[in-house]
Formats: sequence, structure tokens, C-alpha cells
Amino acid sequence: MKDKIRLTELLNLDRLIEALTKYLDTKSELLKLQLKEQITKIFTSLITAVFTLSFAFFFAFFFSLALGFFLNEWLGSRFYGFLIIAGVYLVIGIITYISKDTLISEVIYGLFFKRAIEEEDENEDENEDDQL
Repeated sequence: MKDKIRLTELLNLDRLIEALTKYLDTKSELLKLQLKEQITKIFTSLITAVFTLSFAFFFAFFFSLALGFFLNEWLGSRFYGFLIIAGVYLVIGIITYISKDTLISEVIYGLFFKRAIEEEDENEDENEDDQL
């Protein structure tokens, strides 16, 4: 009789260990998939930002050239227009350098990390709704 009870206990223990192992495997796969999803979202945001910034750069470059030529014509000079444009860029550069810690850090944080955290919170809310 005692042998049957021990055998039954062992079988239940084996089932418990098997269920726990399956649970841990499933949880690790879920974490891997969530990590891949986050990496993909960050990479996609980064690629989008690179394309957007490159187009903005080319627009600013050609617009600056056109404005420089226009100012040269308007001022009757061969270089004053370009000098004015260069001065504007110098002022923008100085302002950016002075406020680099707050301005640039907040922009980078807002572009990448804040969006990822908000999406993670939304996914957690959806998962909680699914469990109810």
C-alpha cells in the first residue's frame, strides 16, 4: 500500500516538474520574442530617423544655397549672402552646444526610449485585459 502511495506521489511530482519545465521554456521563448520585438521597433525607429534627417539635411543644404544666392543678388555682393547664412548656422550651432545636455538628451529620449516604454505599457495593459 505504501509503495502505491509513493508511486502516485512520484508520478504527480514528475508531472509537476514536467509542467514547470514547460512553463519555463514557454516563458523564455516569450521573453525572447518580446526582446526581438523591442529591438525591431528601435531599429525601425532609428532607420526612419536616419532617412528623415538625411532628407532634412539635403533640404536645408539646398535651401541655404538658394537663400545665399538670393541674398548675394539682393545685396549686390558675391559673398555677403553666404556669410549671413554661415552666421545663422554659427548661432544655431552655439545655441545647440550650450543646450546640448537638455535639448539633445530630451530629444533622443523622446524619440526612442519614451516610445518604447509607452508601447511596453500598452502591451502590458492588453495582456492584463486578455487575462481577465
